[in-house]
Amino acid sequence: MRVVPIDNLDKVLEELGGSAALDRDLIYISARGMRVRFAGRGVKISRGHVDKINSLGVDYVFLRDPLCDRDINLIIDEDLRVALSVLLNDFLTRCGVVMDIYISERKSSSLDYSFRDYWNRYSNFRFDLLHKYKKNIQDLVYVIRSNYSHRKISPMPLFYNDHTYRIAHPINVAIIAGIIALHYGEFNAERITHLIAGGLLQDVGFVDMAWERTGDVGDNLFFKHSRIGCMIINETETLSPQMGIIALEHHRYMNNTGYPEDIPEKDFYGYPRVMHLYSRIVSVAETFDVLRGIYHPDKVIDAMMELSDSLFEEKAVELLNRHISKFYLGEMVRLSDGHRGIVVSGPKPIDEYEVIIIGRGTERYEKGEAKRVKAKDIFPECLDRHLFDKKLRPLISEELLNKLEGAQI
Repeated sequence: MRVVPIDNLDKVLEELGGSAALDRDLIYISARGMRVRFAGRGVKISRGHVDKINSLGVDYVFLRDPLCDRDINLIIDEDLRVALSVLLNDFLTRCGVVMDIYISERKSSSLDYSFRDYWNRYSNFRFDLLHKYKKNIQDLVYVIRSNYSHRKISPMPLFYNDHTYRIAHPINVAIIAGIIALHYGEFNAERITHLIAGGLLQDVGFVDMAWERTGDVGDNLFFKHSRIGCMIINETETLSPQMGIIALEHHRYMNNTGYPEDIPEKDFYGYPRVMHLYSRIVSVAETFDVLRGIYHPDKVIDAMMELSDSLFEEKAVELLNRHISKFYLGEMVRLSDGHRGIVVSGPKPIDEYEVIIIGRGTERYEKGEAKRVKAKDIFPECLDRHLFDKKLRPLISEELLNKLEGAQI
């Protein structure tokens, strides 16, 4: 099986001779909210189907690749992945439309709490929108809890482009943060649910104007997306305040640096401000999921551990290292010998991964060769570097980036 983002589907189908069979059902959500199977497992699709698939809002396609006939068991199934994608797309789109109107009318340059009025007026939906998606969040929590074990968990393959990153990244953050929290030992069922849902909704403040960063308004909103997200969550009727705290602090660090920059150093009672435990866990999950596609995951974890006194919760980083796979199942990787491959099984005790070899450059084998490769010899091949440099780098601690410069791939 090969996991292919919709943006790369044309290219991959060309590599496979112009057509390929689906390895999983192709599922989308209709305009009326019904889950529809557009094509079933085994159905052949060609390059002529790409526009139609894209119009359905499908992010990923699972193809049968003759070089990789191994089934890959991802932590969430296709139905839940599609449901979560619809949840995030729907919420981001509605928030974006309302926020664009809110800003353009210049009713409040400080983004105060009149946003609810704009939502009720322009969204054509009650502000408790997520109430209809409550089951999806509960399903995600159930899946994460059912994967609680001593083996390493692999989130979804993450492809860095505008279309898929904004959806796959928060799902991964929710998975990673949930697994860390389960092993943390201080979370009951209710707290786990708040943490996982908060991780999933951490970036609701990234409305379209902020994500595109067009001019002064775009940049201003981009660096305020944590505050905007907190405001949106706090204005809802169904989301907990803890989720708002996660949205506010997920780019903050233990030493009170990061975004937003203007949070007071002392709390209401005059005591030094301390990041909420939920935020400390989500910050670790969020940072790792972003940086592992640019720098070698070993180097990312080492640097995060070195900075655990000042930037990160040490226990959360240790649990990340112990329970989260450095390389995600189904992702394309590059090996130190120049070959490319697909990760098909998680790490063994000696930190080796099983990789199906695809070829060196444009070279392809008649049959994919399974090979166990040490983590130090594997490098992710999923990053759009332009996306990171333009949009994500400014949100990462310079201290952390400086430690990683020598590890850049």
